[in-house]
Parts: sequence; C-alpha cells; structure tokens
Amino acid sequence: MIASHLRLFYLTEHCIEIGHICNILYRRLASDDLRSQVGEIHHYYNEQLRSTGIGIVQNDTKKTSRDVLEMWLYSEIEHIDDDKAEAYKKFGFLEPVPKTVIVDVLNSIMYCVVALSSIVDQVF
Repeated sequence: MIASHLRLFYLTEHCIEIGHICNILYRRLASDDLRSQVGEIHHYYNEQLRSTGIGIVQNDTKKTSRDVLEMWLYSEIEHIDDDKAEAYKKFGFLEPVPKTVIVDVLNSIMYCVVALSSIVDQVF
C-alpha cells in the first residue's frame, strides 16, 4: 500500500512528484528565503536519489538509491509496461538489500515531502 502512495511523489509523470512541486513553488514564491529553501530541498532530493553510498554493487556497477527505490516500488506493485516489469524481475538484486537501506531511501523522500508541506503551510 505504501508503495502505491509513495509512487505519486516519485514518478515524474505524476503532478505531485517532488520535482514538479519544487519547480512550481520556486517560480511562484515571492520570498527569496522560501525559494532558497525549496531549492535546497530539491537539490537534497536529487542528491539522495543519485547517491551510491548505499554499498550495493551488481555486475561491477554501484547501485544508486534510485535503483533501490525503483526495485522496491516495482516489486511491490505491477509495472504497466510488461517489458520493464520483466526486466525488474530479472534484475533481482533487491533480495540481499537490508531493509534499513530501503527505509533510509524512503526517509529521504518523506523528509522532502514534509519539508515542502511546511513551506506550503507557511504561504497558503
């Protein structure tokens, strides 16, 4: 259940994806301080997803937090693209990933959601 809800904040085709929200807020906020905060949250979010500090390597390639998140999301819910669904099933590196790694990635995303919500509450 959490995977399908989290997916809305993560996948770029959804209007509430974190990057979209950051872009809209950045363009529309009058306060330079709040715009700066939104920029920092957006940067943090992107850096967290690109991070390879999770210590997972497959076929001599370091996996990113984004890789782990996508594997978790698409192992929890069905992907609408059958080819991608099959590729994720074959990829299969998620089994040995400690649950703490997945929780850390999810915490990073939820931190961004909460921080952006706080900014929205201040303005609206």
